[in-house]
Amino acid sequence: MWIDNLELSVVSANSNLIGSSIETHFNLPRWELLCVYGPAAHQNRNGFWEGMSNLIASTETPWCMIGDLNVLISSHEKHGGSQNLDINCKEFRNLIQDRDAIDLGFGGPPFTWSRRTIHYASVYERLDREMCNSLWKLQFTESVVLHLPRIYSDHT
Repeated sequence: MWIDNLELSVVSANSNLIGSSIETHFNLPRWELLCVYGPAAHQNRNGFWEGMSNLIASTETPWCMIGDLNVLISSHEKHGGSQNLDINCKEFRNLIQDRDAIDLGFGGPPFTWSRRTIHYASVYERLDREMCNSLWKLQFTESVVLHLPRIYSDHT
């Protein structure tokens, strides 16, 4: 590994998840890092989040989930476009409730994705998110999430 005091082991990987286990030599417990790209297709989201909830339930260690989750929690996370919000992803909401997931919040611009078109109004959404359990939050009390200003779109 590139840092002598840290060991990262990839324990699972597929097109939507890279799950890793992280150990340090600083007398901190091992923790799980879940890097997620949530399914873009609405019909695949509930099954994916149910599987993620089961995965999280199987660990007793601190965990942190980061990435483009492709799901909204509230109407405040969208501006413009159709008001037909995809905030009804039942299994994601169940994951938050059942696994006591903590949204780490953010500083900086509120939206992490946008679509600008000539024929329709621009749409802005917060699709990127960082969540953890209370064990991880207690271990990393100084952690912060910063949304950087958009310079260009990564979606073409």
